[in-house]
Amino acid sequence: MKYGLFIIDSAVHGEALVSAWRFAAAALARGHQIRQVFFYGDAALGLTQPQPSAIRALDGL
Repeated sequence: MKYGLFIIDSAVHGEALVSAWRFAAAALARGHQIRQVFFYGDAALGLTQPQPSAIRALDGL
Protein backbone atom coordinates (compact mmCIF):
# COMPACT_ATOMS: atom_id res chain seq x y z
CA MET A 1 0.00 0.00 0.00
CA LYS A 2 1.16 3.55 -0.66
CA TYR A 3 0.74 6.28 1.94
CA GLY A 4 1.06 10.05 2.09
CA LEU A 5 1.47 11.89 5.38
CA PHE A 6 -0.05 15.30 6.13
CA ILE A 7 1.45 16.88 9.25
CA ILE A 8 -0.06 20.10 10.60
CA ASP A 9 1.34 20.39 14.14
CA SER A 10 4.88 21.16 15.25
CA ALA A 11 6.78 18.97 17.68
CA VAL A 12 6.64 21.78 20.23
CA HIS A 13 2.83 21.81 20.38
CA GLY A 14 2.10 18.11 20.26
CA GLU A 15 3.19 14.67 19.24
CA ALA A 16 2.14 14.81 15.59
CA LEU A 17 5.69 14.60 14.27
CA VAL A 18 6.62 11.67 16.51
CA SER A 19 3.35 9.88 15.70
CA ALA A 20 3.94 10.36 11.98
CA TRP A 21 7.50 9.07 12.35
CA ARG A 22 6.30 5.96 14.19
CA PHE A 23 3.55 5.34 11.64
CA ALA A 24 5.99 5.71 8.74
CA ALA A 25 8.52 3.37 10.37
CA ALA A 26 5.83 0.75 11.02
CA ALA A 27 4.46 1.04 7.48
CA LEU A 28 7.91 0.72 5.93
CA ALA A 29 8.72 -2.26 8.15
CA ARG A 30 5.64 -4.01 6.76
CA GLY A 31 6.65 -3.38 3.16
CA HIS A 32 4.42 -0.36 2.45
CA GLN A 33 5.60 2.83 0.75
CA ILE A 34 5.58 6.42 1.97
CA ARG A 35 5.06 8.37 -1.25
CA GLN A 36 5.07 11.88 0.17
CA VAL A 37 5.12 13.87 3.38
CA PHE A 38 3.44 17.28 3.43
CA PHE A 39 4.12 19.71 6.26
CA TYR A 40 1.60 22.53 6.69
CA GLY A 41 1.29 25.49 9.06
CA ASP A 42 3.13 25.05 12.36
CA ALA A 43 4.68 21.82 11.11
CA ALA A 44 6.32 23.64 8.19
CA LEU A 45 7.51 26.48 10.42
CA GLY A 46 9.03 23.94 12.77
CA LEU A 47 11.26 22.66 9.98
CA THR A 48 13.08 25.97 9.74
CA GLN A 49 14.37 25.93 13.32
CA PRO A 50 15.69 23.11 15.51
CA GLN A 51 13.02 21.59 17.72
CA PRO A 52 14.79 20.17 20.81
CA SER A 53 11.77 18.19 21.98
CA ALA A 54 11.39 16.55 18.57
CA ILE A 55 15.07 15.71 18.37
CA ARG A 56 14.95 14.06 21.80
CA ALA A 57 11.80 12.13 20.91
CA LEU A 58 13.16 10.89 17.58
CA ASP A 59 16.48 9.88 19.16
CA GLY A 60 14.57 7.36 21.25
CA LEU A 61 13.07 5.59 18.23
